[in-house]
Amino acid sequence: MDIEGGSMMLSAARKKLAIYGMTLTLLGTGMWGASASQASAAAGMPMVVNSLTGPVTKEEIDSFKQYILSSSVTPPVSNLGNDFVYGPSGQNVEAMGYMYEISGDTEILDQMIRFSELMLSARNNPDTGRVLWNGNRELVWPNKKIGEVNSDGLVIEGYSGSENGDVIGHIAYSAKLILENKSIWNQVVPFGNSAAYGETYLQRAKAYVAELDQTIDTYMIPNFVKPDTLRQYWPEDPRWSTTGSAAPNTPIPWNQQMMMNNGFMRLAEAHELLADDQARVNLYDSIIQASIDWFTSSLQPYQVNGHEVYKWWYVADYFGKVEDADGVHAANDVMGMTRAYERGKYGVTLDTLMKLSNTIRYVISNGSGNFYCKVDGLPTTCTLTNLWSEYLHIAPYDPDPATYQLLANPYYMSTTLTSPIYFARVMWVKDHRSWTRNVDADLSPAMEAETYSSRIGRFTRAVCDSCFKGAYMQAPDDTASELTYSLNVAHGGQVYLHAFGAAGDHGAAPGGSFMVSLDGGPEAALPIQASDWGWTTVAQTFPLSDGLHLLTIRGLGDGARLDQVVLSKSATPPIEALQPKLTDLQVNGVSVPGFSPGTHTYSVAVPLGTKVIPTISATSEHVVEIAQPQDVFGTAVVTVKDRLDPYLQSKYEVKLTGFPIYGEVPDRFISFPIQSVTASAGYHASFPPSMAIDGDLTTRYAAKGTTQWIQFDLGDIRPVRSAVIAFLKGDVDRYIFDLQVSEDGTTWTTVYSGKSSGKTAGLEIFPFGAVNARYIKYNGKGNSKDTWNNINEMYIGGQRMDTTPPVTTDDARSGWQTEEQTVHLTAADADSGVAHTFYRIDDGAFAEGTTVEIETEGTHTLTYYSIDAAGNQEQQRTASVQIDLSAPRIVPTVTMSVYATDPVRLDFQITDAGSGVNSSTVTLDGQPVPLPYTAEPLSLSVGRHTVTVRASDQVGHLLQQTYTLQVNMDIEHLDEAVIYAKQQGWIRSEHTYTTMMVLVSVIQKASHSERFPALHALEKWLQAQSSKTIDAANANRLLEMIAPLQVK
Repeated sequence: MDIEGGSMMLSAARKKLAIYGMTLTLLGTGMWGASASQASAAAGMPMVVNSLTGPVTKEEIDSFKQYILSSSVTPPVSNLGNDFVYGPSGQNVEAMGYMYEISGDTEILDQMIRFSELMLSARNNPDTGRVLWNGNRELVWPNKKIGEVNSDGLVIEGYSGSENGDVIGHIAYSAKLILENKSIWNQVVPFGNSAAYGETYLQRAKAYVAELDQTIDTYMIPNFVKPDTLRQYWPEDPRWSTTGSAAPNTPIPWNQQMMMNNGFMRLAEAHELLADDQARVNLYDSIIQASIDWFTSSLQPYQVNGHEVYKWWYVADYFGKVEDADGVHAANDVMGMTRAYERGKYGVTLDTLMKLSNTIRYVISNGSGNFYCKVDGLPTTCTLTNLWSEYLHIAPYDPDPATYQLLANPYYMSTTLTSPIYFARVMWVKDHRSWTRNVDADLSPAMEAETYSSRIGRFTRAVCDSCFKGAYMQAPDDTASELTYSLNVAHGGQVYLHAFGAAGDHGAAPGGSFMVSLDGGPEAALPIQASDWGWTTVAQTFPLSDGLHLLTIRGLGDGARLDQVVLSKSATPPIEALQPKLTDLQVNGVSVPGFSPGTHTYSVAVPLGTKVIPTISATSEHVVEIAQPQDVFGTAVVTVKDRLDPYLQSKYEVKLTGFPIYGEVPDRFISFPIQSVTASAGYHASFPPSMAIDGDLTTRYAAKGTTQWIQFDLGDIRPVRSAVIAFLKGDVDRYIFDLQVSEDGTTWTTVYSGKSSGKTAGLEIFPFGAVNARYIKYNGKGNSKDTWNNINEMYIGGQRMDTTPPVTTDDARSGWQTEEQTVHLTAADADSGVAHTFYRIDDGAFAEGTTVEIETEGTHTLTYYSIDAAGNQEQQRTASVQIDLSAPRIVPTVTMSVYATDPVRLDFQITDAGSGVNSSTVTLDGQPVPLPYTAEPLSLSVGRHTVTVRASDQVGHLLQQTYTLQVNMDIEHLDEAVIYAKQQGWIRSEHTYTTMMVLVSVIQKASHSERFPALHALEKWLQAQSSKTIDAANANRLLEMIAPLQVK
């Protein structure tokens, strides 16, 4: 099968308007569209690439998030046309995985899980699904339409092949990312469990892995992997020829082997994280190893202008077709080799990757920005404008950025903004390529941990509201890892390293630490606070001379967190109480509202349309330096330096944003798109009515006179409640007007008469009572200065109806707990807000509250729901809470007093009403015995025996109880003892047996006083027969049995 093709989703860019300091999307002539939190209901805005180099920015992450959650990205439905492989659905899952690894944003992970589950659930049904080439309904993802015919006229609907490996790999990627983040394992996946893969993230990951292993075990390995060599071949079965693919028992092409390897590799990584099946990990790795070794051995090295490059073919053992550089062929080969290198298990060398990179740069590239169609550059008449994004995986391993620049060419970037996978791979390269920051050591440069130049290991980014830039980096708690910061230093000298961090928050031991080194020199310890966030300082200083340096921070596997690193010539860490402060902060000579010396970040709104950049000023008893904003809506940085220690500094940021709407904006405010506008005659030709709805506050509609009107058509009747208007010089002049509304454009109702405030040149809201209208008319009467009516912009406002119920979550711990449980309920409602939360335990009555105390043992069902202020009630949700406070219960089920001539049976009922019995042991006189235990007659000596029973439950409760087993003997049972001894062969002589029975009969019939001489006679007879007609050991057992009977 020749896997080719693919598609990109394109979305038209839209105009933007800044209000409230947020970016809001213009929809037609309306005011703005849904905010990011409702992005799923609207088309996505194009993603933002701030730069092809440097760290991934928050704006880039946010732009990807709003796009992937929007309606521009459609959920997976079926794998027809390989949609789950290299089509939009499969590639979107990959993109979300890359961006989650970069950002740590669980909303991106949740969307990835949604898509993965839809793909997994679309797998062929083994009972009712499609019958494949081998006559079976296999657990795979068919990619052909029912009745599909190839160019030879062959019906190929029964085909399903190597591409399944990529589907497995995409879904397993979700499981791997969950398993790498232990902090979310026991959290409930927020979008429900309709597919029944499990409530928690960990349950989901395990379910995905188990399901995917089934496909591997039942279809992929039996059909496509040779059992002797582990190489990947098409099936030997002659029925394979009916699929229209390659001939049976021939090698699978390299690009498709890399798809298979993707599935094997990510499942192996998942099992490693679960530590549940090392044999399976070894098998998957061995299959990949065989494939990588085979591919590497097929690469033909040669030189082009002194550069080592490779030539290779489409499939092993066939030299008639050079590998294609276009489409997914060589792209998959290159990506597969980089993944194998990153796994670190298959012997792929950096030298091999460099030669592949050279092949792209010096052979596939034609030197003019285009590319040849084959990996050997022939024929030169076939060229491409761009290569597939899979090639980008090679970029981090080539220190020369030329190949990266070729792959991220302008044509390519034109599609990146609306293709999640192209965008995410550019971000992935940025996150993996080293970059250098310029720092001035005299200015105590601060670096957010997440702005590293490169990283090794599983350092992850996480969101933190209290962090300096909203995020921090966390070392894994299972492996060592590194962050590297590349610095170009000016005004160097001896510097201290101060770090703001915290200990691990998901299972690490109290405290945490990193090791710090400069330019590969000796490492120094950086201890991290054992409790909350705080500053710590490396004990030694570092010689930071002018020029280039590499600062490396290495994790020690304890989950420590790092938010910010400061290099300073001051030994004093930038603890808030010790930092120099401002006493005032001003914009254009006016103090910033709400200024506080301890608050370092401000957002100040200025009127939209302002042309002059505002001036920032500040006062302090210390030295103040100000970097003014470079544009109207830029950011100013104010640095305060201690007079006695100028390297002890603090910084303030002032971000200038668009002026907010003046007046009280109601909850759930929305604007309705204006479809058209008309006006009375006499408006100024240079300022027509259309300028009142063009989304630009620097243009205007203008008409002179006290009877002028301008009318806005919503296109349909809407529940309107306000008008939002910006007037020319509205902060100086007050405009006089009426507002009228109409459903039909004929009958009008006045809803507002009055004046503007004269206090804002931006938008001002004019509310009125709720009314249904299609048309809104502004009747202008001039302003406080003249009779001109000047409207910069007009919007019609309403109130979003709240029809969505709140969402309530719980923090109940999964599994059995050994103490009473407190469960907290958290409810959220983006519209009218949460009004009430109710809960009940088991079948009890509902109570209102968000804190639930559960004190009794057993499995309890916590049912809860919330109601918002609009009366919307969510469906009841449940959580299982299991409490086990006590140890197992042990009860003997047999008598503990027996006669020596009876069989001895020991058995106990061991139960645990909570988590269940985990283990139990029984000892008899200190020796372990199984349950139930049975001993033959005469096997235990007469007297007391100690029986000890130990039992533990699943949560570790342990109970030990000791019992006494009493073995008895009396005159009446003597004959039974002799008979049993004869039956067991202890007595070998009939004469001895007869004599003993006669003696026993005498004993049993004798009076109490005559009994003891008879017992003595029996004892002497046994002693005489010992080792003769009765073996010595059994004779002694009989003697021990009768000894207690001789006690007078």
